[in-house]
Amino acid sequence: MRTNKHVIQLRFWIALHFLLFLGIGILGVGARHGIALPPGGSFGATEQWLICFAGAGTMLVIMGIAATSERHISPRSGWVWLAQVAIAIFILSLGLLTSRIIATALLLVLFFCFVGQTPLLLINQHAHRRIAEI
Repeated sequence: MRTNKHVIQLRFWIALHFLLFLGIGILGVGARHGIALPPGGSFGATEQWLICFAGAGTMLVIMGIAATSERHISPRSGWVWLAQVAIAIFILSLGLLTSRIIATALLLVLFFCFVGQTPLLLINQHAHRRIAEI
């Protein structure tokens, strides 16, 4: 740790990992509950909001971890940032569809959103490498 800024950055990075752990735990319990529902069953309103909030929060935490890691200190590509925030907003908006979406469909959409975030993080990492080479 060279400066106070590095110490603060490390503390944020550690705190974000704790939030990631909590988000994954909530999503895991939600997935278990969704699988236990009868075929075509839906989450209750509170459960769906909690799962959607945990999904969007986890997405934002992953963005924060990437932003505070040493490999991503440079500014991110604007469109990558917007795409990830749009995915998080989309996940949060699924909470409005309380009884209109079956639990397994919600879990599948969340899975695809997380899979979709992976290429965005890789594109950002690749863009950072190109900037560092210049």
